[in-house]
Amino acid sequence: MLARMLLAVIGLGCAASAAASQDFDSAAPAPEAAQQRIWTIACLGDSITAVSNSLPDASRMAWTHQLSERLNVDVQWEQHRVLNFGVGGATLLREGDRPIHQTQAYEQAMRSGFDHLMVMLGTNDTVEAGRGNWSKAGAWEADLAALIADARAQRPQATIWLMGPPPMYADQNGLSEKRVEGLTARTPRIAELQERTRAFAAEQDGVEYLDLNAVLRRGQTTDGVHPNCFGNFAIADLLHRTLAPHLGLPIDPRASMNPAPAAEFRGGAGWGGTWWKAQDDLERLRQELPRGP
Repeated sequence: MLARMLLAVIGLGCAASAAASQDFDSAAPAPEAAQQRIWTIACLGDSITAVSNSLPDASRMAWTHQLSERLNVDVQWEQHRVLNFGVGGATLLREGDRPIHQTQAYEQAMRSGFDHLMVMLGTNDTVEAGRGNWSKAGAWEADLAALIADARAQRPQATIWLMGPPPMYADQNGLSEKRVEGLTARTPRIAELQERTRAFAAEQDGVEYLDLNAVLRRGQTTDGVHPNCFGNFAIADLLHRTLAPHLGLPIDPRASMNPAPAAEFRGGAGWGGTWWKAQDDLERLRQELPRGP
């Protein structure tokens, strides 16, 4: 009797095992994950794009790095490529003292296979004293057209984004008298190049203009020109909100968190303290906030 019971139990176990094996073998294969389009965004600019190595954790400070983090926050596999081709001191003007088109970074940008080309140039083109760039600004539109032609020759279907040169702040706290004098002279030149760039972009197919005046403000630069961490975050947030719909990525419609830095962060002060830990905490809080409705 006991033997017959044991045989019955063993038989049931084998049957269950066979059934499980049969179910497993006959199960429909899992659907393949939808293929994800990987986008390449090439960023061409001067030291505002390159970011000064004098700042702590400079590569992390760059708006290009911050943009990459935002675009890839929900990407699980291969990452969207945000490539930094910034060159300190570069000018758009081809007769300037350091024209971007003569640099290796420019050649690399044009060969990068970009889907979107972000251009942020013009700051150094406003310098006249000691560099003689502003006196050549009459060629601004022609040199913009030459850059567009170079890009179109490599990537005819790509979108080109022209960012007006970022605003300057001669009233930034902590600047020397010489710096204030220089920025005061250059500020109206920046405004002129912004309007000329806007008008140029409006007449071109596949070329868009981005206005940085709406997101940058006094206190978000280290020296009246170069963005600090708050300024770089503001630029990255604007570009993220602008690019996401073109890349088919979700975007939180709520306004981003761009707090005005306290006085100790202004004029380049506060860089040697614990500001980065505080910024890490702020970014972590931003990531933890619920997304969308």
